[in-house]
Amino acid sequence: TNSGSKAAKLDNFNYDASGQRDAIVSPVLDFTGRSSLRLTVDYAHRRYSQNEADSLILSISTDGGNSYNRLFAEAEDGSGTLATGYTTTAEFIPSTPDDWCYAGVLTGCIDLDLSAYDGQGNVRLKIENVNDYGNNMYVDNVQLSSNCFIQPGAPTAQFSYSASSGCPPITVQYTDESYGNPAPSSWSWSFPGGSPSSSTQQNPTVTYGTDGTYDVSLTVSNGNGSDTYTQTGIITVNSNTSTQFYFEDFEVAGQSGWTLTNPDGDVSWATTTNAAGINGSRSPWMNFFNYDNAIGEVDSLNSPALDLSGQNNVELTFDYAYARYVDANGATTADKIEVFVSTDGGNTYPDLVFTGEENGTGNFSTSADVQTSFVPSSAGDWCGSGFGASCPTIDLSAYDGLADVRLSVVSTNNYGNNFYIDNIDLGSGCAPSATGPIASFSSTNATGCAPFSVTYTNNSLGSPSSEQWLFPGGNPASSTSSPVTVSYNNAGQYDVTLIVSDGVEGDTLLRSNYVDAQTPQNAACQNTTVALNGNGIYSLSASEIDVTPSSQCGNPTISLTGVTTYICNNVGQNNVVLTYDYGSFQSSCVATVTVVDNRFPDVYCANTTVSLDVNGVGVLSPDDVDNGSVDNCSITSRTLSQTTFSCADIGPQFVVMDVTDASGNTESCSILVNVVDGNVPIPSFGYGLNGLEVNFNNASAGNWITADWNFGDGGTAQGDLVSHTYAAPGQYLVSLTLNNGCTSITEVDTITVFGNPNSIEDFNVGRITANPNPTQDVIELSYAGPLTSVDLELQTMLGQQIWSKSAVALGGPFNERISLANLADGNYVLSIIDLTGNRYDLVVSKIE
Repeated sequence: TNSGSKAAKLDNFNYDASGQRDAIVSPVLDFTGRSSLRLTVDYAHRRYSQNEADSLILSISTDGGNSYNRLFAEAEDGSGTLATGYTTTAEFIPSTPDDWCYAGVLTGCIDLDLSAYDGQGNVRLKIENVNDYGNNMYVDNVQLSSNCFIQPGAPTAQFSYSASSGCPPITVQYTDESYGNPAPSSWSWSFPGGSPSSSTQQNPTVTYGTDGTYDVSLTVSNGNGSDTYTQTGIITVNSNTSTQFYFEDFEVAGQSGWTLTNPDGDVSWATTTNAAGINGSRSPWMNFFNYDNAIGEVDSLNSPALDLSGQNNVELTFDYAYARYVDANGATTADKIEVFVSTDGGNTYPDLVFTGEENGTGNFSTSADVQTSFVPSSAGDWCGSGFGASCPTIDLSAYDGLADVRLSVVSTNNYGNNFYIDNIDLGSGCAPSATGPIASFSSTNATGCAPFSVTYTNNSLGSPSSEQWLFPGGNPASSTSSPVTVSYNNAGQYDVTLIVSDGVEGDTLLRSNYVDAQTPQNAACQNTTVALNGNGIYSLSASEIDVTPSSQCGNPTISLTGVTTYICNNVGQNNVVLTYDYGSFQSSCVATVTVVDNRFPDVYCANTTVSLDVNGVGVLSPDDVDNGSVDNCSITSRTLSQTTFSCADIGPQFVVMDVTDASGNTESCSILVNVVDGNVPIPSFGYGLNGLEVNFNNASAGNWITADWNFGDGGTAQGDLVSHTYAAPGQYLVSLTLNNGCTSITEVDTITVFGNPNSIEDFNVGRITANPNPTQDVIELSYAGPLTSVDLELQTMLGQQIWSKSAVALGGPFNERISLANLADGNYVLSIIDLTGNRYDLVVSKIE
């Protein structure tokens, strides 16, 4: 990198585990006293191909790593979204600073605003690689910066509380939210009118039993000093008013007890720190603005069990913020929020108690329609603050006295705009002075598959002396005692009524459509399209084609009939049968599964050399350059942009190979082809001296079209056997140039011309021969006629004597073997001299 010599690496190039996630996690970080936080990360990455693109994800946790919020997530799509260099099928190893993000070749380094996490403690960062068997990922120089740091000093006192008013006795949980550097080490609470009236615990619980309005004061201290925070008149106890017995502001992460239901596994309820109600910094929200692929999908935020025992006239209130989405043409889109109630432990939520959906009159929105993602920025953006709807107050008195009541806030997505909820409050009136009974009941699960049974229990208040139950559609249809078990044999929705009396006063509770008796659903299918993976396989699951409505009729056996594991031979349309088997009831449907292969071949090429033949032609085939290309199915064709080469192509040529599979997917690679002349002749020549006349012979190897001579004195000739007469003795630079139609190559040698010796006829002899010439070791000199005597000499071309012999061939023919084995390759002069001084010079050649 641009600093240091080490970096974190994920070897995706050799990591054949597509989809595998690997992460490095920071130690716990303390942002206390920090503001305007930023995170920067240097990285280097190149994509392997358009099919293999790895991902990089950065996340942050504020609970020590128990849960994470995503900060950054990207995969290279070919436009420079993540890669710091261009796609390569070679293993990526950054060798220069230009290979890193700060070079700016495709994208810059990661720079994230973390100001939303200013002041947080117990923070962890996670850097995560999602493998696609692509190319290597490198990370370095992970840096956190902030504008300022709170110097050590006295702490700042702050606290929150669970309830502020109610009937006596009221119990309040106080939570210390003080901060400082260092954090507070001692706490001193004052609770006038409370029990206890003071405490040194960090988070005490206090009970108020007498009507009145009370102050609360907290003093916190550390080694540098102390601070006191007093809230005046925050606790009100009134026997004649309602009391808050449950309050949730979601300020403590992971401790609210609320859960979510996310059927489609997509966008769902989450907690944000970007917006909160009138107090605090956190609230649940639904990101409808980005929920674009699931119109009509529902997601639920579900409460823990709420104990309404001893509560009367229970009311539910909450804060919320919402704005409709409006497009550039003025068209608006609204989402829906509903609240349902369960009395069977959360198994079913049959009772709808609230619906909110903006109709354009301000009946639900708390802010004006907006085209951008809605984020409430002030208290004025929340309900009851002047714009649009007030905060809801929902009557839950029908559930007074029940020990296990649960709420479900259900969102229905219409791809509109964001919804926020906070400060969920349950309150009730004080215990009634009246002595008459109040009807209330609970039951086992009231939703099931007919025939099924429900057991009812009388939970009425006020000690009634008689009870009357009405069960239309049930068996029995009525009862005067409880618990009572009622059977429902036919599908439908049925009311339940409980009438209680103490002989003087009475009360009636009617719950409409309380019982939901269902029948098995007929199987319903949807067609789908699936793509083969890198191994040419796709395994179908029932959930991909199953759109059967949910049912309470037990757990049917769901099966698929037909081909469900697809290979390359299954590309196209395939029929699959989905079957629901309830035992006594079966239902099936047929879905068409279209199998496609949209993966491109993995193409590997090797550079090569093409050698031209004797005709000046070279041929290249895909087999010559394919270095193991593969496809998840089968390769059907490989084509080259050029397959034939001629003399004009000698040198480097770039050729493209296109590889196409059976589905028409084509990938390419470039090859460097070095075209060479494979038939270049090897020039060589010999010559014989006859005075000033020299006879030249072309002794070259190979094939050629023309042989051009330059005799070094301005004379030239063409042919394989030529002679040339020099004007004077001397040394001459003789060249032989051969051309085979593609290449010209020249052999140059220096010869020595001695002048005009006596001709062979001066010996008055017959024929003299020297064979072989050229020779590798021995040359044999033969004379076939009468000769009195001769001397023999072997000289260099410069006249230096190497060997001699006298008085040869006295009286007649002779054969003389002369060894050249120990001589260097080259030309030499063999001279024959008679007794009168006449000589004949013959050039002989030594070769390997």
